[in-house]
Amino acid sequence: MILVKSNKFLLMYLISLIVLINSCTGSGNSPSITNPDLYKGTQGLEIEVISNLPERIFENEPFEYVVKLTNNGVYDIKNGVLTLNVEKDYLSVDGKNIKKENINLQGKEIFQTLDDFEIKQFTIKSGNLDQTSQTHETLILTSACYDFMAKAFADICIDSDPHDINPTEKECKTKKIDLSKGQGGPVLISLIEPRMIMDDNYLRPQFKIHVKNSGRGTVLQHGREDTFCSSGNIAREQYNKVILSELSFSTFKKNDFDCSPEPLRLKGNEDVITCTLKTGKISKDITNYLTPITLELKYGYLISNSDMVKIEKILTS
Repeated sequence: MILVKSNKFLLMYLISLIVLINSCTGSGNSPSITNPDLYKGTQGLEIEVISNLPERIFENEPFEYVVKLTNNGVYDIKNGVLTLNVEKDYLSVDGKNIKKENINLQGKEIFQTLDDFEIKQFTIKSGNLDQTSQTHETLILTSACYDFMAKAFADICIDSDPHDINPTEKECKTKKIDLSKGQGGPVLISLIEPRMIMDDNYLRPQFKIHVKNSGRGTVLQHGREDTFCSSGNIAREQYNKVILSELSFSTFKKNDFDCSPEPLRLKGNEDVITCTLKTGKISKDITNYLTPITLELKYGYLISNSDMVKIEKILTS
């Protein structure tokens, strides 16, 4: 118990407590900005089969298939989709060849030392082979689709004299920002290339934002995880799509910039978004200064795992 001797002391204590709580907790889907070390790494959701699959199974024989889903990333996974697909007529899960489950896993937190995980257990049953077949090899395909993000923080230099024409001492200089250690997910902002463009009487900072898929999965359109992990038709343009959802420094926000391409469609595993501050925002006579920049990407992601099983016919004499 804490003994409070005055209202003034009580007020100071409550303010200190609020500051402490705010410094130790994040909001929404991401950890606190006061703990930037949490925003490192390039891992997201992982699928691991933890059951020992039989070397062979016979017709009409059930067996257990158990997978472990682990969120190794920073951000929460909400309403993700796990799909188990088996070959029709040869295998079934609850009488069907497709089984879907929801995925909800927390991301890394300040005082959380273990990654959040969940165990999913399925009973799969083999079917009958045709009369001409003694054996049949068939796949079990496990797919997981989920929405994720990347949130990057850095300090940038806003320099109205990028070519050092004036001999005055500067607070900072414009330089590339290496972010290749990742932001706690498989898609990351790997590099920011700042450039200061003079436009009449105005300065227009420009940022080339390098985006990279460093994971073993496929980038998807954000918000379509249920479509991708189902038997629905998927348009090609829904793959490899990344949205730059936030760009801010000083008092400027995303809508103060002209960005292209928007949204970004990754060509290969890496591509670039170029964002330039609109004219009329910063005077060219501004004093050189250092300021934090915040960038946020949103995307969907697909990972999969496959296992082969062998079905054998029961031989009768």
